[in-house]
Amino acid sequence: MRKIVTVVATLVMVVGLFTVIGVLPMSTYTKQRTDTVELTGRLASLRADNARLQNEIRRLRSDSEVQRLAREQFGMVLPGQEVYAIPGLRVDAQVGTSAAPPTSAPAKRARFWNHILFWR
Repeated sequence: MRKIVTVVATLVMVVGLFTVIGVLPMSTYTKQRTDTVELTGRLASLRADNARLQNEIRRLRSDSEVQRLAREQFGMVLPGQEVYAIPGLRVDAQVGTSAAPPTSAPAKRARFWNHILFWR
């Protein structure tokens, strides 16, 4: 009888030791592995964003890009240049082609009232 109790106690201790040494660290390892995969994907995304921003910084340091943005966004020109504005014409800067102006309800409404009130 004493031998059976000793064997059972030994088995319980071995199983408990295996649980403490084997199973608990394994769950930690699995979680860390999952975190590593997620963080690796995030790192790749951040590196791609960083590369894109570095290219944009390089591009914005050139005089030609600053001039292009000043013309496109603010209507600025260099001294001695002339600007001609054609109402209703929008130039697409990416492809350099003319495009129809975007239509919106307030603009149509404004044209309608201008037509009615001022007989244009």
